[in-house]
Amino acid sequence: MSVFKTSGVVLKVQKQNDKQLLYSVFFRDYGKLLVSKKKKAREKPLDIGYCITCEIITKSSKDIHTIGNIKILSEFNHTLKDFQTIQKYLEIIHTILKEIPTWVPHLEIQDTLEHLSLGYNSIWYIELVLAHIKIYEILWDERQSSDTIIQKILKFIRNNKIPAILKLKWIDSEIQKKLEQLL
Repeated sequence: MSVFKTSGVVLKVQKQNDKQLLYSVFFRDYGKLLVSKKKKAREKPLDIGYCITCEIITKSSKDIHTIGNIKILSEFNHTLKDFQTIQKYLEIIHTILKEIPTWVPHLEIQDTLEHLSLGYNSIWYIELVLAHIKIYEILWDERQSSDTIIQKILKFIRNNKIPAILKLKWIDSEIQKKLEQLL
């Protein structure tokens, strides 16, 4: 049995049985893992988009690991945003859940997720679109466009980290629509 302390973002929550919850979490050091946790009456349950620190307890004979000593760093606060923004945030979570293999850490994607999770109350919809494009750029290939403004934005996204990219929030609606078509 080994114990590792790390941080991560919750991608998926499933009820395994009445006393056990199953989570897919994207951890900074270990990538996406399937972990379980016993339900406790006095403890707040984790939800999608929560940024957490915890201990991972592993056993070589098991594919599902256990987590403990959980501290919630930020919560997914859906009451402050509109439906479109929440949907875009969940699309980013879904892309990471489906496209990144288990046990493959990717620090740039983790930094992007943490930045979005920790600053979610002030994140704008266009910033989520830009972050989603950045994740696509990391996972697959470079997006292409014949529009010179879009080309410049895509080059900026490729060459910069998420804090700099999220400063592009003053993009007009026409350019935003063109960027969304790239996803």
